Amino acid sequence: MKSNNVALQHIASYLNAHGCKTLDEVDGALQLLIETAKVTQSQYRNGTAEKATSVN
Repeated sequence: MKSNNVALQHIASYLNAHGCKTLDEVDGALQLLIETAKVTQSQYRNGTAEKATSVN
């Protein structure tokens, strides 16, 4: 599935940007990503999410 590949590429970039070298670092970074995603999902459901802007 194409969307899975895109998601995996973004997750890999996220982990790379965080400089994760160990499984513990990966675990912590992924946990932060999950928590942030849950907050964002809740904000979208409640209509309180900020609009995304692109950077040119």
